[in-house]
Order: sequence, then structure tokens, then C-alpha cells
Amino acid sequence: MQIHELKIWPQFFQTVSDGRQKAEIRRDDRGFEIGDLLILKEWMPDLKKHTNRECRVRVTDIVHADPALEGIEDGFCLLSIEAA
Repeated sequence: MQIHELKIWPQFFQTVSDGRQKAEIRRDDRGFEIGDLLILKEWMPDLKKHTNRECRVRVTDIVHADPALEGIEDGFCLLSIEAA
């Protein structure tokens, strides 16, 4: 299991921290694996700084980009998540 610290924009942070958002599309550049912990730190892109809010989720499933599948661009993956 790895721990990944990632930025997340405010509009997505709230839905993840509330438990309403069950998936995240991310660049597939960190070697994500099922069971990994994501520490999602709220990021304000207009101010280019973090807030003090963060939430922790666990990866429960991963769908990698595949030419046979539509919807996930090459270089990205879909992470199913749950509260950790």
C-alpha cells in the first residue's frame, strides 16, 4: 500500500469529503494500486495555494485507459474510492 498526496479543487473536494463522489479520474503516473491511500488536499487554483482542508480515501478499484474502452484518455485512469 502506498500513500499519495494529491491536490483536489474545491468543487470536487466537497463531494468527495461528503462521500457523494465515488470515483476520481487521475493521471496514471503514480503507480496507483487497489488499497492505496489518497490524501486529497483542497487546492485553490486561482490563488495557487492549499487550504487547510484534506480528506482521506482508499482506492477500491482501478480502470486504466484502454483503446477498446471509450471515456478514459490515454495516460489517465479511473479510481473508485471510499472513505478511509
